[in-house]
Amino acid sequence: MNRSSVGVYSRFAAVRVGAFAVTLVAGAALAQPAGQQPDNQPRAVFAIEHRGLSSLLVDDKDAALKRALELVPVRLSELPNEFETAKVEDVAALTILVKHAAAPTRLALAYAGGPTFGGAFGYGGILSFATDEAGVLGLNILTQAALAQQPLESPPEPSDRFPGMREFWLPGGLVTLGPRAVGDDWRYELMFGTVPDPDALFAGLPSSLAGLENPAVRGTFDFRALDSAAAYVKAFGGNNPEVRSLLKLLEQGGLYGADALHGEFALGFTPEHAEGRVVVRGAQKVAERWGVPQAGLTPKELAMVPSDATFAMLWRSDLTLLSGALQMASTQDPNVAYALRVLAEETGVELRKDVLDSLGGTMGFYMSDATGGGSPLSTVLIIGIKDRERLLASQDKLVERVHAEVDRSEDPNLRQRIRIHAWSDASREAVGGVPTFGLRVHGLPMPLEPTYAVLDQWIIAGLTPQSVIAAVQQAQGKGDAGLASRPEFADSFDAPGPLVLAMAHDVRRTMGAGYPWISMTGSAISNAVTSREGERNQGVIVPTFRELAQNAKPQTMIGYWANDGSLVVRTRADRSMLVNACATTGLALQVMPGVAIPAAIAEIESLQKQVEDAEMRAQVGAEVDESDASDEE
Repeated sequence: MNRSSVGVYSRFAAVRVGAFAVTLVAGAALAQPAGQQPDNQPRAVFAIEHRGLSSLLVDDKDAALKRALELVPVRLSELPNEFETAKVEDVAALTILVKHAAAPTRLALAYAGGPTFGGAFGYGGILSFATDEAGVLGLNILTQAALAQQPLESPPEPSDRFPGMREFWLPGGLVTLGPRAVGDDWRYELMFGTVPDPDALFAGLPSSLAGLENPAVRGTFDFRALDSAAAYVKAFGGNNPEVRSLLKLLEQGGLYGADALHGEFALGFTPEHAEGRVVVRGAQKVAERWGVPQAGLTPKELAMVPSDATFAMLWRSDLTLLSGALQMASTQDPNVAYALRVLAEETGVELRKDVLDSLGGTMGFYMSDATGGGSPLSTVLIIGIKDRERLLASQDKLVERVHAEVDRSEDPNLRQRIRIHAWSDASREAVGGVPTFGLRVHGLPMPLEPTYAVLDQWIIAGLTPQSVIAAVQQAQGKGDAGLASRPEFADSFDAPGPLVLAMAHDVRRTMGAGYPWISMTGSAISNAVTSREGERNQGVIVPTFRELAQNAKPQTMIGYWANDGSLVVRTRADRSMLVNACATTGLALQVMPGVAIPAAIAEIESLQKQVEDAEMRAQVGAEVDESDASDEE
């Protein structure tokens, strides 16, 4: 290897080792707090294993993509013969990294529960790649060359615990790396901190989960393992009021302590779907603190979403968490407390009591044909109401305040133009007399008219009055039978316990927008892995749109309470990753303009303000200079 290549390897290894160390120490020392005494039981904070990239590409529609990705290391090895700038050593290192990035991999962070021989406050982490003897040799050469260039206080020495591996100390903990034989298999591993038994961390991974057999990805998590880290945080920072408040909030939220959350997750494939499972044990104990009611979504609530929805999500939730966070912020930050006090004094509205505590129960949003052709402008927001009279009274006060501020604007062209107006009785006939309000700009061609209606139990809001009219009619039972009436969704929404989350995505409606981008990505991969002479030509990777869309399965997600108090989240999607990529990209392209345009407008306004401030400062400076010159004369 040449000197520059070794330097590259050394910097790369240093960054990876350093980042790994910082992450683990930060996770141990900062992530979770409390007054709990640590137990002596070894526990994995999280442990995850995947069976390799190829295990996720199982559908026939993805077969060409799978073959092309398997050719990436072969293509990399050819680059030194084609490009002078492609050094053999650099390409070899990159090939090794790419090959092992797609290999079966394990990752874990755990509390050892015993002697802290490796430092890191008794915590340890491991990154482990399945490999063969050739892979072991390549990774060994790469890491040894990198370590040889590092100014380590303690040089790497052979490990007494793991023959063939080497160890050295970094600030915070012990680093152990190298090959390790596991039966007849080889693994190349990087460990940091205290890791007594690497295999034990993965012994509890689920082989099946809720009917999902031999998953491609599986893992566990257990936040009870963070009790020791919480004790360290309390010992060193527990006298700080902000630290104490954060510790209490995290404990109440089940992120450490006796009621800490723990569970398993898995992702795999059935003959019909790609499916995922997450089981959160102990969730019912902290449900109230997270604002998740015990009661599930009702058929009437599901029917509020039209059957022709492109994307929809409904969930059971109170605003307890948001209200509590606002209260904590007001007690810790005088600026927040002052702003809330000024709002209450000038409007007569207390944000927490009059607004946040008046809302909640069930929330959601959707895009549908019925509310505007399935485009982003068809988006409808649904928020449950707990105290309608208090909410309407608060709204009247806030609207009056908004109008007063507009009428006092320094720009005379804005005065009396912007109004949140209540619909007339004649206009309200379309929504059954429900109080309805819209934002209008009088006398100017404003293309949007954000609107909301206040029903007995719901606020329904949209970007256009037409979307709100259609959504209110749907909620009043004057639309169609609702989303759950579609067979492909009805089956997915069938839960054995109270349903607290329901999401549906009609991928056939969004695939078209994402397909051009995915097909271009496929062409880029195909061209990249084709040899220069063309004798190894992968050809077309992404099938035609008709082939890809044929029998494409929708994406769904449900969350429900199990009999043992666990929260179970189940996802379903098409077996083809290309189908899912097209649909997700298409949905993102629909949603992004709604996020990007306001952000761009705000950025432009900020730049304009900066320019105006600079011009003002320049003008004031010029006037001062003229005044000084006049005084001297």
